[in-house]
Amino acid sequence: MLYDIIKPQGDPGFGALTSSSFSQAGSGRGVNYVERKRSDDAAAAAPDYAAFFSTYRREDGSTYLVGGQVSGGTGNFVQKDIKIYDDEGEPVQSSGKNMILGVTGNGYVQDGVLFQGFTATAISIAYVAIPANTLPTATSPSGKRCYINLGVFTETAFIPAGRGNIAVTFCPGAYGVYRF
Repeated sequence: MLYDIIKPQGDPGFGALTSSSFSQAGSGRGVNYVERKRSDDAAAAAPDYAAFFSTYRREDGSTYLVGGQVSGGTGNFVQKDIKIYDDEGEPVQSSGKNMILGVTGNGYVQDGVLFQGFTATAISIAYVAIPANTLPTATSPSGKRCYINLGVFTETAFIPAGRGNIAVTFCPGAYGVYRF
């Protein structure tokens, strides 16, 4: 979780802050700053840490992709930060592997008719080729999956596929994936 400490510029504990660790607060006179620190268990994205896009290094030396919120209808989940490099700087997956977010959920059926809408019931992370989505149907609306590519590992880097939290919708015939 992020926490804020407001310190006047003349405070002896102010220290040297870099632009990546603070944001200016107050009346614009430049006298107060908000210091931000990210804990090891942080899953909530903040402006400095874009969901499913930004990376950071923990004290143990491992590098993580910032997780975020995944929603589908009334189903809301928080994906914790995901390790992408170990403490020796080696990627956790081989070059060419995709990091895939799977969103499992249910479509809406009433009187045998499939309507728009999707309620997410679970999320998971896998390192595979991008699978084909399974769509809800009027006769089989439950346990269907939408797959979202979060990025790919190369020989020298992890390249995120997009920025922001994820919302999944469904209109008969197709999923809609939105980043916010």
